[in-house]
Amino acid sequence: MAKMKTETKVKLIYAGELAVIAIIAIVIGVLKLTGVITTKPIRLLIYNIITFVGGLWFIVDLIWTLKSEKRRKKSSLLDKVCVIPISAYLLFFDIYCFMYKAQGIEVNDMLVRISVGVVLLYVGVLYTFQAIYHYSHPVPMLIEAIEEARKMDEEAANPNSDEQIEEKPIENDSSLEENKEPEKENIDA
Repeated sequence: MAKMKTETKVKLIYAGELAVIAIIAIVIGVLKLTGVITTKPIRLLIYNIITFVGGLWFIVDLIWTLKSEKRRKKSSLLDKVCVIPISAYLLFFDIYCFMYKAQGIEVNDMLVRISVGVVLLYVGVLYTFQAIYHYSHPVPMLIEAIEEARKMDEEAANPNSDEQIEEKPIENDSSLEENKEPEKENIDA
């Protein structure tokens, strides 16, 4: 059986992680839309707090990535831009829910069901796209991980190569010092 390349392994693992998240998001989104999963008011409040903070973070992260050249080199701008529509929607939806909650009014269950379901379906579709896209166009951080994995594979394949490289300069340095010492003696004499 032929061994798989390190690059292929790392890309498959990353794409597989994204695909698993996508499948989970799609399944929960469909269950939410069909009403199989219901939302209690306390769960909605927790959801609103988490998605509000997350929505703000994604917007700040995009701005940070655009402003910082160092961060831009490590990130995929496509990934950052793709979450902005859902982040903006979640911010407005969360503010709407917070306003209703402050007035002591429960948010319409049908609105919550559709909103949360659609958000989860969007996330599922987005992660499916990213899994496929980043398999052929890896993110910069994934490229770094591939390079590290290659180095580890090379070190595992040649465990003595590091020792031999370290020994050679030491031997060469001592032979150069021996040659230099007699010259110093001749100069002094």
